[in-house]
This record gives sequence, structure tokens and C-alpha cells, in this order.
Amino acid sequence: MSTQCDHGQTSCLRFTVNIIYRLESKRRLVNGEKMLVEREPAMKTMPIDDDVIVTNLALCKCFALNGSASMVWNCLESPRSVEQICAVLREHFDIAAEDCRIEIEALICKWRELGLVRDVS
Repeated sequence: MSTQCDHGQTSCLRFTVNIIYRLESKRRLVNGEKMLVEREPAMKTMPIDDDVIVTNLALCKCFALNGSASMVWNCLESPRSVEQICAVLREHFDIAAEDCRIEIEALICKWRELGLVRDVS
């Protein structure tokens, strides 16, 4: 089912991502602190230029990440918070802190659904 949007698809997508982000971030608040996220250990990484291929051969899953997604993936080699990831990205890209947070939360949410990352307590 699709819906028509008077403000353009990008605005609707950002609105939807923002709502998902807020629900997800509330779920992950533990004792007032943000959860840390890390790569699923079964995921293997193969760099190709600025991109990365992420695989889980046991589950026959393969994902291609572009340069900016690869940078996020590389940050998750050890447990990190969204704020820590955004701090790294903002050193390389001209992006507002709030926009970065929304985008990274949405990406982490999607990666969690796909089994690429997990929360660390």
C-alpha cells in the first residue's frame, strides 16, 4: 500500500524515519544511558576501495556498503554509541549533529533488523 505525499517523498521518508528513530531510541535507553552497538561477530568484512562487502556465509547473507556506510561499519569494530559514531562522521562530512543522529539511528535500526549489528549491554 502506498500513500501520496504533498510535501515530496523525501519529506515523508524523513518523517517516517524520525518516528522510527524515536521509538527505537526509547526502547534502547537503559538506566538513562544509550546502548552501545557493535557488529555481529559472524559478519565478515571485505574492503573494496572505499566500499565494504559484509558477509555471513553461514546464513548466505551479503551486503555492499558505500563509502559513508563503510565508515559507520568501521566505527562498529568495537562497541560505540550513536553519538560516538556521529562524532567520527562529522569530522569527515558537513552534517548537522541532529541530522547525523537521525540518519545513524535509522541505519543502525535497519542493520539490527538485518542481523548485521547487535546491542551491547
